[in-house]
Amino acid sequence: NEIDAQHFKINNLQENVFIGLFRADLNGKILYANKYMANILAAPDANSLVGESIIKYVFNANKVKIIWSEINKTNKLKNLELEILNQKNKNAWVLLNLQKVKNKSGK
Repeated sequence: NEIDAQHFKINNLQENVFIGLFRADLNGKILYANKYMANILAAPDANSLVGESIIKYVFNANKVKIIWSEINKTNKLKNLELEILNQKNKNAWVLLNLQKVKNKSGK
């Protein structure tokens, strides 16, 4: 059916795009990550990130306040340069773009 075909296209894009993608709840708990996000964070695989807090990878805690403030104000964040600390305790710079998305019930 058409909906299944659309879901397949979206999932295929998420897994094969050459950038790190993740989805998190409003508390920062990772709900989904692709293999490139796992690579950036030096995780064994994408599934190992599910359930972790994305916030723990932010090197500068003050940036977390800026991120949440902007997301709550405008529902998105564009082109924020952010220093992260991956699972091997190595610093890396990423360009962060976030979009707040609500489900059908508005949450």
